[in-house]
Order: sequence, then structure tokens, then C-alpha cells
Amino acid sequence: MKFQKLTIWQIDAAGAGLCLVLLAVFYFGALAPLLREREAINDRRLQFDRERRKASSLTAAVRKLQSQRDAIHAEVSGNPLRLEDVRHINARVARIASLAGAHDIELRDIEPGRPAVSARYETLPIQLSGTGRYGDCVLFLHDLHKYLGDIGVSSFSLSGNPEEPRVPASFHFDLIWYASASSEASAR
Repeated sequence: MKFQKLTIWQIDAAGAGLCLVLLAVFYFGALAPLLREREAINDRRLQFDRERRKASSLTAAVRKLQSQRDAIHAEVSGNPLRLEDVRHINARVARIASLAGAHDIELRDIEPGRPAVSARYETLPIQLSGTGRYGDCVLFLHDLHKYLGDIGVSSFSLSGNPEEPRVPASFHFDLIWYASASSEASAR
């Protein structure tokens, strides 16, 4: 027999070689795929954790936005200011003139401009010019905001002669009236 001529060293080497072959078959056939699968599972677990944290963060952001929306709705609901239709321009000009008269301001000119239409409201520029004392003009602008809260002041100029304080100053106010969008504008 051939095996009887083999030395112990050769038999040990053949056994070690066989063990290495079996070990390689076991590693590449069973262990390596299990290790790859375990790493893939860990990667999926990390991805899942990232997505869960992202979802929690987005949920918190949505709750915060809903809270802000609810606060805005509550503020809007509690606001007594309701925009009037731009077609009521004559009544609005009459209220401005009446308020000016109550402050001893003489209006020389009230000139409404063309309305600018947006989705939710319209803006209508109104130019006022006339004469009045400085303090009366300031009180007029204050009360204009107080009683006609849908009117803003985009610019104003006031000029007078400091050497003649009894002579009323000349003024020019550029106002913006915020009006509700008319049904015609909404249809456009």
C-alpha cells in the first residue's frame, strides 16, 4: 500500500491540508454568507433607526406647524377687522374726509388710484394732500390706523415754514387701503 510508505510528517501535512480545504469550504460556503447577511441586517437596522429619527423629527415639525396654524387661526378669528369690498370706495373716502375734518385738517385733494388685485385681497392707493398743523396731522394718522385699521401709510411728507408757526403746514399722504377681493377679481 502506498499509505504505508508515508511518513508521519506527510500524513500530518495531508491532514492539515484537508483541514484547510474543509475550513475554506466552510468559510466560503457557510460562514461568509452568514457574515454578509449579518452586516446587511445591521445596515438595514441603522437605516431603519435613521428613518425613525427622521420621522420623529418630521412629526414634531408637523405638530409645531399645526400649533402655529391654530394660533394664527385663533388670532384671525379674534380680530374684529374685516376687509370691505373695494366697490365701497366712496364710503371709505367719506370716512377719511370726516376723520380729517375732526382733526382740523383741510383736504385739498383725495385721489384714489387703481386697485391691485391679489388672490386674497386688493390694495387701493389713496393720495391725500392738504394743510393742517403738525400735531393734528400726527393725530389724524394715529386715528386713521385706530379707526380704519385696514389702511396703511406707505409714505408721507409734511412741510411748513418754521418762521410762521401759525400758518398750517402742507402735507401729502400716500395711503394703501386693503380691501377684500371682489367676486369679479376672484373669478379672474
